[in-house]
Amino acid sequence: MLQTVVIPLLPGVLDSSLGVLMDILEAANRVRTATGRGPAFDVRVVGVEAARVTTARGFTLATRGILRLQPVEAPSIVVLPGEDETQPDALMASVRSGKRRSLQRFLQGCAGSRSLLTANCSGVFHLAEAGLLDGKPATTAWFLATRFRQEFPRVELQ
Repeated sequence: MLQTVVIPLLPGVLDSSLGVLMDILEAANRVRTATGRGPAFDVRVVGVEAARVTTARGFTLATRGILRLQPVEAPSIVVLPGEDETQPDALMASVRSGKRRSLQRFLQGCAGSRSLLTANCSGVFHLAEAGLLDGKPATTAWFLATRFRQEFPRVELQ
């Protein structure tokens, strides 16, 4: 069964966070195709604020469009790559900016549709800000752990 994977991109997405994710999904599709089962994932990279997203290292990526708050069909999986922000204050300002509310509403809608939601590195801050990790285990980058615990005490940070 083909799983729809949505990867919402924010400006300043960490290149390695996105690159590794894309490589793994593509490798899985190639392996399944080589064994005659066909691809496992339909990967849809979308911009949160614009259809063209500039990464942390300055590469401009054309996405499959802008994130739709009410997708026609809920994705099977949503994966949030990390942002290139090492300063906790700046990261929290980004997470709580008005521009990020559409991402959080999208995540809440997907959670209600039973999509699997996941993130890596600082991307987990958006899931927590949306209230989707309360009472659940989560991980983040080691240098962000103290601030994460302060901001989201109801999440079981591991």
